[in-house]
Amino acid sequence: MLCAKEELGLWGKKRHLKKKKLPCSVKSHVHWKVCYPKAIPTQDNWSDCGIFMCQFARYLVTGWPSIQFPFSSRHMPLIRRTMQQELRTGKLIDMNFQMHTAD
Repeated sequence: MLCAKEELGLWGKKRHLKKKKLPCSVKSHVHWKVCYPKAIPTQDNWSDCGIFMCQFARYLVTGWPSIQFPFSSRHMPLIRRTMQQELRTGKLIDMNFQMHTAD
């Protein structure tokens, strides 16, 4: 049985080969950092899954220092408005300040 990290690495290599018609130049996916945050926020409805996924990706990609996610279901209205503005302007907004002032 493969772990998720290995599955993702194999999928990426197959996808690269299919798209580029060349083998992937990355020798291995073992250099990927795997993080298991202690506290992961959960949604309390059936409509915020995409917003949560976008926020998880945002904080992981931007290198949130503690790998703790400073948002919860109560932040969703603010996050939705911020994401709408980001999409309209094409610029990311620093949400850390907004998240702390919204508490």
